[in-house]
Amino acid sequence: MALFIAVSTIVSAQKSAKIKFDTKDHDFGKIHEELGKVVVKFNFTNAGNDTLKISSADPSCSCTTADWTRTPVPPGGTGYVTADYDPRQRPGEFDKWVDVKSNATEPVVKLSIKGFVIPRTKTFADSFPVKQGNFYLGRKMIALKNTANTETKSDSMEVYNASSKPMKLSFANLPAHITARTKKEIVAPSSRG
Repeated sequence: MALFIAVSTIVSAQKSAKIKFDTKDHDFGKIHEELGKVVVKFNFTNAGNDTLKISSADPSCSCTTADWTRTPVPPGGTGYVTADYDPRQRPGEFDKWVDVKSNATEPVVKLSIKGFVIPRTKTFADSFPVKQGNFYLGRKMIALKNTANTETKSDSMEVYNASSKPMKLSFANLPAHITARTKKEIVAPSSRG
């Protein structure tokens, strides 16, 4: 009986840090792509009886970055972890997280962020980035790579005639295994094709 009491006293006297966040989840709601990064600050308290040290805060993807209280947090002290999300070229719903690693009794805590990115309105330059005189192309090339001999692949590209005259689309010097056609052979002035 005396041995049990001695072991029990030693266990209860051990020191440990305990990280307690005010919240572990944040919903940004709807955010606009053109407004750029959004940031949330997750506040925590060291609810343990030993100094808390965060070693890292690892985001789930490169679209999210994190920062945290770098100094040791004494018992009863407070700190933070920030998570920011970059919505550029990421329209639609997102659900990401940051794994916070520390010397606490719970060594890894997952903080979650989510929301919905409203895409920015595309400009003419976004739609037609390649210029050839008065003719604009939706991109530089048609993607047909990694096609097996028995396979058929297709792709399309939008064009824009910025001239004041109609333009006729045609194709020359195509290999025998490639077929090209236009939806509209003549693209009217200031029109898409």
